[in-house]
Amino acid sequence: MRSRLVFSMLAILMCLAFCQTGAEATIFRMRFQVYTLNLYVPSGSPPSQFLQVNVTIGDSLQRPYDAVKSLKVYAPAADGTVFDLTNNWMESGQVYYARLKPSDFKTGKIPGGTYKAVVIGKDNSTLTQYQSISGAFLGYSAVTSPLAGSTVANLTPLIQWNPVTGAQYYSINLWLVTAAGEYNSAGYTVYRNSFQVPPGVLRPGADVHVSVNAYDSDKNLTKGSTSASLNFKTP
Repeated sequence: MRSRLVFSMLAILMCLAFCQTGAEATIFRMRFQVYTLNLYVPSGSPPSQFLQVNVTIGDSLQRPYDAVKSLKVYAPAADGTVFDLTNNWMESGQVYYARLKPSDFKTGKIPGGTYKAVVIGKDNSTLTQYQSISGAFLGYSAVTSPLAGSTVANLTPLIQWNPVTGAQYYSINLWLVTAAGEYNSAGYTVYRNSFQVPPGVLRPGADVHVSVNAYDSDKNLTKGSTSASLNFKTP
């Protein structure tokens, strides 16, 4: 009897320590980010342009999806479109996410101006943030070295690309597949239009794909763009 009582008390204590299903989470932090995104398309194709929306939430239980009752993003007043992103939770990135097309807006284009995000928690607490963008788009970059389809001389090649007017930094993305079918990827942030691949990243006899994303700021991002993917081989 005594052992059962001790076991019951332990179970209650463990539940008090770990069971939070009934607790009401409180939202206390929010990061709202909107920026225009110009995706690379081949010459002659219609543009592929979007408004990227990211909202990250901090809450007392570290479960943003369970803490948020409502999340809405308001376009500038001249357009007036309201986007309900309450169900746009992306688990892999731990972020509320949307990629909006020009046709999603009442005016049929992505407007410049001030956007507003309003988050209401399930405890009815509210957070509001604003971000202003011009509505302009960055141009594409293009990898100029190595040449497409070429085999580089070593495993630490220099990657170069055309600079993008208005870009402050670039994100370099590498994907490689070896002859044995092994897959690997790596990403780097650089503040110039060239990058020396460090030792240990590439492997002999690999097929490597590289692309470059350009961004206008690392503090108040408002514009981004992607480049075409170029492939080369390692010796």
